[in-house]
Amino acid sequence: MTETTPLRELDVRTVDGCRVLSSPDLGYADGAEQRLYDIVQAASDLSSSSLELAEAATDWGTTYSLVPTRANVVRGLDLPPDAKVLEIGCGCGPITRYLGEQCAVVDSVEPMPARARVARARSRDLTSVEVFVGTLDDVPAVPTYDVVMVIGVLEYVGLGVLDADPYLTFLRQCHAVLKDGGTLVVAIENPLGVKYISGAVEDHTNRPFDSLEGYALQSPARTFPRQVLQGLLADSGFASEVLAAFPDYKLPRAVMNDTMFRASEQLAEGLPRFPSPDYLVPRLNLADEGLTWSTLVASGVAEHFANSFIALATKGSGPRCGRATATRCCSTPSVSPSTRCAARSGAAGTTCTWCVVPSIRSGPGPPVTTCPCGTPSPRPNLWSPAGISSRCSWRSRPAGRSCCGDGRTSSRTPSGPRWTSSRTTSSSLPATSWSPSTRSGATAGTTGTPCCCAASS
Repeated sequence: MTETTPLRELDVRTVDGCRVLSSPDLGYADGAEQRLYDIVQAASDLSSSSLELAEAATDWGTTYSLVPTRANVVRGLDLPPDAKVLEIGCGCGPITRYLGEQCAVVDSVEPMPARARVARARSRDLTSVEVFVGTLDDVPAVPTYDVVMVIGVLEYVGLGVLDADPYLTFLRQCHAVLKDGGTLVVAIENPLGVKYISGAVEDHTNRPFDSLEGYALQSPARTFPRQVLQGLLADSGFASEVLAAFPDYKLPRAVMNDTMFRASEQLAEGLPRFPSPDYLVPRLNLADEGLTWSTLVASGVAEHFANSFIALATKGSGPRCGRATATRCCSTPSVSPSTRCAARSGAAGTTCTWCVVPSIRSGPGPPVTTCPCGTPSPRPNLWSPAGISSRCSWRSRPAGRSCCGDGRTSSRTPSGPRWTSSRTTSSSLPATSWSPSTRSGATAGTTGTPCCCAASS
């Protein structure tokens, strides 16, 4: 029997499978909700790595909620199977689905009924998941959860105001529902992101330089530079570390911690792919984003200019859940979202390792990656996500599939230290990456060109 939580014990009505806590009616919708509901209701594969759902995406509204890449923001976290997770602002449920596949208890709260209905439909076969209509204000302030997920939400809680009070109130509410040692995960855009510096429009206002100018005009949201974000978390009772996400937290393909920036300038420069995508409004081509990023890396300040941040904030001093150990790499298969080197089962039972700070060596024999503080590990043919948590995973390309699952093919450079990639004119797959838990099509000896998607640029 699934464990209960104070939120689940509330006596509330149920509509469309969702338990209704309140009717906040925030008015946020992108118009794709009914289409998403119809797609999800008709789908036979609801999994977080579902190609059936990904192939049904036709525009940004459906892509954002259906492609497997969406859950990459949390795939790199070592979530304990027995964890209790609270997700605030679950939207249409792409991350809810992944959390429900990994954890024992997932309470997902969404203020918009139309979106909550899609999230419930996406997780309808998971007994671990309950979806609620409401807000964080409706969650009992009892230290219940091991992890609280706030993905793309914090920027909206103050309705764009500069005053810190609404953001602090929200973060302190998150603190109140976490167990001692629990982790708050906050994903948010960076107002000083390299794409904005290079001319891309601000994601919430579609105006260039808006965040760089401190949101001088009215905005529905407000994002925070790294130092300000960590200050808000500290004032709310958290100790935190911040990871860099590229191209952003929405569809991330690389997540890097500070150790990578210090240990391997080449990888810090080469892992992100530029230019970052413009999802709705084309940018002003004022500067080369890739060259700007190279300059920031060489100057030793790049971690402050990532396009998005993933903050891992810990409450108290108890046993930590999902906490990164930034000084360790390739030491044990146990635990860290950003520096883990966890042993996993690879193709045909082959064991492989993941490491956040790999360097890539080309030459005869199987591809090899090394960690600055570890020993080389061979990478046999593995089917893995493209750049999840900066994991550099080697695999083979099945016939008819693009190497990285998004229209790219990779080839070894004649003398360079890593792999490069190029666009193909067409692809049988949408812009998605692959789940390490399913490794769809991963069999030893699969024909195709071996590649390293994480290291492609």
